[in-house]
Amino acid sequence: MLRSEGDEEFFTTALVALIDPSRQTLCCASAGHPGPLVWMGTGEAIDPFGERGLPLGLRDIAPALQTSQTLNVHAAAFAAFFTDGLLEWNRDIASSWSALHQAIEQQAVREGAHPAKMLRDAVITGPGHQDDVAVLTVRWDVEMRVRRPR
Repeated sequence: MLRSEGDEEFFTTALVALIDPSRQTLCCASAGHPGPLVWMGTGEAIDPFGERGLPLGLRDIAPALQTSQTLNVHAAAFAAFFTDGLLEWNRDIASSWSALHQAIEQQAVREGAHPAKMLRDAVITGPGHQDDVAVLTVRWDVEMRVRRPR
């Protein structure tokens, strides 16, 4: 549990995700953290985990009612996890969010050798970036199955 021992208030966002290849599911629980954005083969990136709880450190304000959410995925799916620094690099979150959506919807990005770098470069387009940025991508190239040893 994140707690402050001083007069200052501290909080942080977090996201926990679990990919289950045998069930072909992506399960997430968020404490105020964005994403992942997911492309399901339909031509449009979606934010299927829009329910976000309070950030860690603010849980004393309200009860933690956040539960995990699960999405069924298939062989064409692509997910992009990212820190908020990707969206806040220029303090224009709406344009960054739009650029991220557009980039994920491009086949060349999803199937590229370095999709995380391509997403970062598509969103962060100018100087002045001072926030930390991390991008992690998951691509379901083929039907994911757990192989059991014989």
